[in-house]
Amino acid sequence: NVKIHVSAADSISDQPITISVSGLKPLQRVTLHSHTTIDNGNAFECVAVYKADGEGRINVDKDESIGGSYKGVERMGLLWAMQPSLLNKQPFARFVKLDVTTPLMVRLCVYEESIFTLEQLGLEHVRELASTQINRWFMAEGTKRIPVTVESHGVHGTLFIPPGEGPFPAVLNLFGGYPGTMEFKASLLASRGFVTLALAYYGVAGMPTFETFGGMKSFELEYFEKAFDLLSSIPVVDSSRGFGLICISFSTHIVLAAASVLPQVKCVVWINGMIHTSYITLTYRGKEFPVSTISSEAEDFIRNGIFVGRRFFPFTHDPFHPEVADSLTPFYQRKNVAYLFIAGLDDNSVQSELWANQAEMLLKMADHPRYKILRYPGAGHLIEPPFAPHNAITAQKGQSVIMDWGGEMIPHCRAQKDSWAKQVNFLRENLVGKLTSKM
Repeated sequence: NVKIHVSAADSISDQPITISVSGLKPLQRVTLHSHTTIDNGNAFECVAVYKADGEGRINVDKDESIGGSYKGVERMGLLWAMQPSLLNKQPFARFVKLDVTTPLMVRLCVYEESIFTLEQLGLEHVRELASTQINRWFMAEGTKRIPVTVESHGVHGTLFIPPGEGPFPAVLNLFGGYPGTMEFKASLLASRGFVTLALAYYGVAGMPTFETFGGMKSFELEYFEKAFDLLSSIPVVDSSRGFGLICISFSTHIVLAAASVLPQVKCVVWINGMIHTSYITLTYRGKEFPVSTISSEAEDFIRNGIFVGRRFFPFTHDPFHPEVADSLTPFYQRKNVAYLFIAGLDDNSVQSELWANQAEMLLKMADHPRYKILRYPGAGHLIEPPFAPHNAITAQKGQSVIMDWGGEMIPHCRAQKDSWAKQVNFLRENLVGKLTSKM
């Protein structure tokens, strides 16, 4: 009669659920096991040992895990503490939902034995007492998903339109060194009431390839104007308060440059990136933002085939250093653009804390009225929506080396939950206002 109870068998992935077990013996010790297989065939799983109460019940949101992948009271630990399965054929798998039209299917099981590690799980024969499946969706029911291409629309990406008549604020979402784009953030933002375009800027048809991107002479910021024109043409979008942009990693310096010259930009979420134009010259209507010329004598940035970017990429403690001054775009002087800087203080990919500190200095110097800096100790580079497992060291599409993103599991996952809510609130504060329908 052992049963697993969940508050919602189907739920949006950035929302918490409650999990409990009934029908156990009083004070019985059991293992809860979560398992999922993502779109590329890699599996992720988690084990946690719990002790039932005097009535044979376990409430994950109130009771402590006494060991396993995590310890203590962790309402969503069975999801965010998942790790790559030892049975995966591809090492260093990255947890990411690529097909947002299907749910992340997670199987929950209760085992009679106490299993404290994935290694132990693979060796022991376990007796299953109960199981169930939950579906974690990245796209709310009724959301429209529309692919867009350079040939047809002037830009490449995927557009997500929330259900309903609107009017809705609109957001662009860009990733970093990942060729093309990923859709999970854009689809989740649409479920929160934002028309969102997951925008690619290289690595897809009609755009520079990964091999040629670094060798490009320039990248035209007019590309963003085409994206804004596309969003403005959608009847349910009200563009009267402009647009928001979310960026991470390599795209951050491109977005800051766009914010410095494009009047359509009204707010920017910057996650673990840089502030100077780097590796590629940016242009807008004939004006150039040249690449930083600072160099470094990088040492020991690859260990056992694992790339540690923060040891490789050059930096300076002075944002006006002669070798970087020309590559500093005047984003901080745009006082009608709101900024939210998010820095993981254990980022092993880039010097995000240093650049967030420099951004704060510049914004203070300019007496900028609308900015926030969020710093998260123990958080790494890939700060993603809440309840996603921590990606510490993974393979990366388009890269020949394994990437060390940094971070420690618990503080990183705490940062994901906290920062996501603040990102959504920041966008609402700066974009919603009094919207006027076009319908």
